[in-house]
Amino acid sequence: MKTDFCESLVKQLIDSGIPGRNIAVEITERRQLANLAEARSRLLCLADAGIDIKIDDAGTGFGGFSYVQELPVSTLKIDKMFVDTLRTEGDAKRPVLDAIIHFARASGLSTIAEGVETNQQVDYLVKAGVHAIQGYVYSRPMSAEKLVSWMKEHEMETPGIITGSR
Repeated sequence: MKTDFCESLVKQLIDSGIPGRNIAVEITERRQLANLAEARSRLLCLADAGIDIKIDDAGTGFGGFSYVQELPVSTLKIDKMFVDTLRTEGDAKRPVLDAIIHFARASGLSTIAEGVETNQQVDYLVKAGVHAIQGYVYSRPMSAEKLVSWMKEHEMETPGIITGSR
């Protein structure tokens, strides 16, 4: 018997007592969803449980506007390819970055910029309304233990789920 990922995830959250709002599921545009109606049904199950649905690699693949229109999406993750346009003046893809940001705002979606590597990129993105930044500008990937130390060094509150206390 095939287990449905969405139903299984919701059951695990219920059994563990973890609130759905603590979980996000990312749908990538790099692979086409074979059946958009079925995807919508399954993702609605997750959204109803409070799980955040994000589109990863926004602007790079198959989903485009149909994913935003048909799926219970709350966030667009802007692909590094577009963020990289902020490294040089006159990059032909920069208007696409601006259009993605504008579209997300007009659609009531949150945005996360991926692959941010410089403070110049951060400044541009923040001025454009993108306040969630993911990338090496802050840190390389690290273990949970190193993250806790890094957060203490930077005087940030460490989440109870990592340290076991709040």
